[in-house]
Amino acid sequence: MIAFILAVYLPGVYVAIANFHKEGLPNNVSKALITKDELMPTFWEMVFLLFFIRILFDSSFRIPKSAVILLSLIGTIVVGETAVTAKLIHPVSLIIVGITAICSYLLANRGTLAAENILRFLFMIVAHFFGFSGMIIAATIQIIYMVSLKSIGVPFLSPVIPFKIEELKDIFFRADLQTLINSKHTYTEDDD
Repeated sequence: MIAFILAVYLPGVYVAIANFHKEGLPNNVSKALITKDELMPTFWEMVFLLFFIRILFDSSFRIPKSAVILLSLIGTIVVGETAVTAKLIHPVSLIIVGITAICSYLLANRGTLAAENILRFLFMIVAHFFGFSGMIIAATIQIIYMVSLKSIGVPFLSPVIPFKIEELKDIFFRADLQTLINSKHTYTEDDD
């Protein structure tokens, strides 16, 4: 859950800070994180880097296993070192995209990668135009939409929304698997 939140919202938070909320940071932090010496604006830096990381990720599945490390090294050296040295991108943008990519790889085998990529891009666009206020509104709309979804008759965010304390066995920590398999679940349809 933490990896999903970081992967979706972190680039948008960085874009919102760079575009709208620099003055809320101390001067030394603002100068270190967000400088305008780079050629591209922060939004386009993030789009370019996320696109390039996605290309590296997809190409690693299409080449022989022995060349994956070579591709990774060349890709990171070309993008990372050369783009930062040429002042095309800010080093913090590269760090944010790296954290986002690592969190995305954690979720890649769970089938959420496509939804995560779309949400990440949408939140970056909202952050670029509206800042934190827009991101809060967009996140609220996202949660409202997720509350309305059901998977096999079970609310998508259950047991957090609707809150059922007896169902919180496997949300924040893993309970005994045998107990979880044999436990009876109570959902809102059972109460009707």
